Amino acid sequence: MTNRYYFRLAKDNIKNNRKMYLPYLLICVLMMSMMYVIRSLSVNPDFSKLKRGAEAMPLLMRYGSYITAAFAVVIIFYSNSFILKRRNREFGLLNILGMEKRHIAKLMLLETIYVAVITFIAGSIVGLGLEKIVHMMLTRMLGDDAVNIGHHISVKSMIDAIIMIAVTLFATYLFTLRKLHFSNPIELLSGAKKGEKEPKTKLFMTIVGFLFILAGYALSFTITDPSGNIMMFFLAVVFVILGTYCLFFAGIIALLKLLKKNKKYYYKTKHFTTISGLVYRMKRNSVGLASTAILSTMVLITVSSTMALMAGVEGQLPKHDAIINVNYDHDGKETAKIEAEIAEKVKTKKVDKNVEARLMLKGKKTMNLVPLEKQDYIDGATHLYDTKSGIDGGVKSDDRFDVRINPWYMVNTRFSDNEDEDVLFKKEADEIRESYRTEKGEVIVETSSDVFDGMKELELLGKTFKIREVKKNTNVNSEFLKLFFSSSDEVTELVKAFNEQSPIKAEEFYQLDIDYNEPVKQADEAMKTIADINESTSIDNTTYIGILRLRTVDKADAMMVYGSFFFLGLFLGTLFIFETILIIYYKQLTEGYEDADRFQIMQSVGMSEAEVKASIRSQILLVFFLPLITAIVHTSFAFPMVGRMLAYMGLDSTKTYLKCTTVGFVGYALIYTAIYLLTAKLYYSIVKRKG
Repeated sequence: MTNRYYFRLAKDNIKNNRKMYLPYLLICVLMMSMMYVIRSLSVNPDFSKLKRGAEAMPLLMRYGSYITAAFAVVIIFYSNSFILKRRNREFGLLNILGMEKRHIAKLMLLETIYVAVITFIAGSIVGLGLEKIVHMMLTRMLGDDAVNIGHHISVKSMIDAIIMIAVTLFATYLFTLRKLHFSNPIELLSGAKKGEKEPKTKLFMTIVGFLFILAGYALSFTITDPSGNIMMFFLAVVFVILGTYCLFFAGIIALLKLLKKNKKYYYKTKHFTTISGLVYRMKRNSVGLASTAILSTMVLITVSSTMALMAGVEGQLPKHDAIINVNYDHDGKETAKIEAEIAEKVKTKKVDKNVEARLMLKGKKTMNLVPLEKQDYIDGATHLYDTKSGIDGGVKSDDRFDVRINPWYMVNTRFSDNEDEDVLFKKEADEIRESYRTEKGEVIVETSSDVFDGMKELELLGKTFKIREVKKNTNVNSEFLKLFFSSSDEVTELVKAFNEQSPIKAEEFYQLDIDYNEPVKQADEAMKTIADINESTSIDNTTYIGILRLRTVDKADAMMVYGSFFFLGLFLGTLFIFETILIIYYKQLTEGYEDADRFQIMQSVGMSEAEVKASIRSQILLVFFLPLITAIVHTSFAFPMVGRMLAYMGLDSTKTYLKCTTVGFVGYALIYTAIYLLTAKLYYSIVKRKG
């Protein structure tokens, strides 16, 4: 046979098997284009020009490219195995008609070359076009700073993508040669229709599967510090994956056999054909179903968690356009100067001045709290913490309090009274802040000490305050005390009273919350010039200004980091969805051809078309939605562990993650249902009796 004949035959084979090859070509093209896009982003030189969080983007994209490559290999091999099984009869017939295995190998090599050439050309075109779309999406996700990220065509990334596809396709060709070498014509002829023996019920494997999954779920609930237990996190993932495969391989067979024993259920037309067929081929189907369940879980967790990070950005930002902290400013004199400078340079809606202070008090044993005296400090002391130790004649630690006084609305909601509280299920920031609300003349006490238990009032610096609540914070020593009052005015009054009695003045910390009444960009530039705030600035020997916080800058930082995660989550989620669709498509296509003869025989002996449809619907519903249900259960039990990881990354709102997870459930269920409707229609078109 001439080479021209081989080329034509290879081309005709792809054309005649287009139902198998078109999805295969599509996934090869998509894998190559996605690989190029993510590799190109990882080497984009413009990321090095950006500041504040941009360095995370290339690293994330590089790791994403490894995941993309791994899944590309898996999905291409998976698709190729389905095509080979369907074409076994064709290869056997060619072998019997006189074509030797080396000729079939040559034919398969040419088909592989055809697939590779089409993939390289189409993948390059799609990749370049997709990169433009992705670049536009990415710059929108990352915020204003991303406008500096240009669109660059990376030749090296394109070569990397081509090499990855070429190596994978060549590996599938070697896999095909191996199968051809160890098979004979009779096996090939019967391979496509070869039935499965009825599998035995594997009780031990079913139990092991349950134990693996329970162990994974248990770790999800018990790992409260994912940052320090990253290996345990991966162990939980491995347990759930192994358990899922065990349960689908052995547990579903046990379930089907139980249904078979239920005569009322089994001896119905639509159930009889469904159960009897599934029992015999579930050994092979279980792997595809388990893979679909795992991939669906990955889609749900990846998309919902990265979506939650993006949705939680606003909660991490300052509530005001700008914030200036002035530390150790006695009597607020320097803060007043900065306020005047702000009024001169920036048009503001309002400027709120909040004050916090640190006091050193003694009299803990008698609860007659008064400032330390001169003899309690070391000679030449200038700060409150320059105290003598108890053995040197100073106040003993069990008789003094290191006190912070704050207005209630200045509570740090991320680290509130219960720092050992589960970061996942802690109260929302607004709820925490509201729980510290006090009225004039009231105080909330936060301490680990027991001396306030049962107390109704607090005598402090000549004033009496009603104790609204005592909050226990077990993460601080008993010497530390936090008091929350109704306003900065009350704090200022207490500071004044303290300074009149204490040899060393209170340490005062001022925070200016600024809202603009002019364009943000213009006001931000003016704010940067106030007191030359480019870094921590000393005003005098003790007072200094903290780094200026601008809402626009904080948002740009957050968007750069979380936008990168969100983009990668969408990218990988799309990849997982494609793989899920392809597994389901080939499963339905292959089973459709396997069941066609069986259903035609059933129709020949009296089964109506309506009964065929009912049987098909029963079969697909029985196993098709099982992976989705499994994925939802897995994602639900992974919620605590993933939620804690997100909390350590900055998302301290469980409600936000819960909402995003719910949206992920609904969205993916709709996509999955659409796949079901399309593949069910394909399956029925194959098995229905031709007129």
